Amino acid sequence: MVAKLSSILKKLAKQFMKDGKNYFVLKEEYKNLYIIGHDLWVSCVKWSPSSEVELISGSYDGRTLLWDIRSPKSYLNVISKQEDKVLCCDWNSKNRVASGGADSKLHLTNI
Repeated sequence: MVAKLSSILKKLAKQFMKDGKNYFVLKEEYKNLYIIGHDLWVSCVKWSPSSEVELISGSYDGRTLLWDIRSPKSYLNVISKQEDKVLCCDWNSKNRVASGGADSKLHLTNI
């Protein structure tokens, strides 16, 4: 996972060392990166294990959404719609997502 995080950070930020510590500064094009799509509180966000630009998010609006950070103003797809708040989400494999929520149901979705 460290290699994955490192490659993501290289795309989003510039790294520099100061006083023996690593620092990251977001590149100018990502300084105001917002993903816009959920209607209520976002409860989980997870990077894709197979793509450095895709992530999923779950929200109290009951939806789990797929995003491409190169187009943050619009999500790619609604992965699942639950009857109540999404409390957790994660990638089960490179193209399968699991989400669970206040409706006490586990949703497994192929992307």
